Amino acid sequence: MRCAACAHADTRAQPARGIGSRANTTAIRTIIASLGRLAASDRRRRDDAVGRRRRAIVTRAARRATTRRP
Repeated sequence: MRCAACAHADTRAQPARGIGSRANTTAIRTIIASLGRLAASDRRRRDDAVGRRRRAIVTRAARRATTRRP
């Protein structure tokens, strides 16, 4: 059984997983928002180096989560 956030992330991230596209970024941001962690700050300094690094980390985590099948 998957939590709501994971299920949502799966449906959004699956099609654009390989490409660093706009859809992928929105999927990651929805994941961040659903986690309720650093959502506002990440959106505020989206083009900041820190935000980029953070999003990269989240992207990696999201990819790992989508790849792992229960």
